[in-house]
Amino acid sequence: MAEPVAKIRHLTKRIRNKDIVKDLNFDINRGEILGFLGPNGAGKTTTMRMMVGLMSITDGDIQINGHSVKKDKESALKQVGGIIENPEMYKFLSGYDNLTHFQSMMGPVDKQRIQEVTHLVGLEKAIKNKVKTYSLGMRQRLGIAQALLNSPDLLILDEPTNGLDPSGIREIRDYLRRLSREENIAIFVSSHLLSEMELLCDRIIIIQNGVITDTENVHQDNDGNETLSIALHVTPLDRAIDLLEELNIAVKVEGNQLLINIGYSQIPKLNKELVKNQLDVYSIEPLKQSLEERFLAKTGGGQL
Repeated sequence: MAEPVAKIRHLTKRIRNKDIVKDLNFDINRGEILGFLGPNGAGKTTTMRMMVGLMSITDGDIQINGHSVKKDKESALKQVGGIIENPEMYKFLSGYDNLTHFQSMMGPVDKQRIQEVTHLVGLEKAIKNKVKTYSLGMRQRLGIAQALLNSPDLLILDEPTNGLDPSGIREIRDYLRRLSREENIAIFVSSHLLSEMELLCDRIIIIQNGVITDTENVHQDNDGNETLSIALHVTPLDRAIDLLEELNIAVKVEGNQLLINIGYSQIPKLNKELVKNQLDVYSIEPLKQSLEERFLAKTGGGQL
């Protein structure tokens, strides 16, 4: 397995004897999008500010490709691009001039790299227009392009879809997924939009009161041993209920479907039994909790 791009170990930020974040431990892997979820005030932005060097670290450390943010900030942050809160642009300049100006502050201007990041975020047609003519979604994409100029291995984005309409949110999601695949970079992103995080991310970290309470894969592969809640749409219902009871499977009727709990690996066998007994099977559908339901369960209903 490849070495993680970022290793966060025992990361703590203390202000006036209060731990804002406490003993955080997690990795961010190349080519993955890792989501950061938590109620307001949970410590998301504080963590991200420490990761990009905008806030000092009280205890612990962050390593980017083996370089310590605490001890060797310059070397570590050369590997990082980020937008914390909102991207700041000169609205009277074109998108291209903004990128040129930003890159000139880091070193020689590389016109080819500007062209590459412009293409990556889909701004080729608008890059010579003044930023004041850009929509909010276009400004967010320009901010991402700016963060990508130094070819980072880690991209850190704090609320990148904040204030966008549904089409703008989808644009940013598509570009981030494309970036993680094509550039093979690690992306660490926070958001208040739970449904969007479920569509965007590979893994999710949940933080509450400055402490990580859960880490989960968003799209988990079933290993065959897990017991699932299943909705059966099968007719006739009464005969299906009798058969399930004969098989010692507890059943609950809800409308025109039957709800059961069964091992994942037992589903094909059940389907064969239903068909063998001349029952019409229209669907066998796992009932999954949404990310919102899981988030609320794990934060005790914490408000976003």
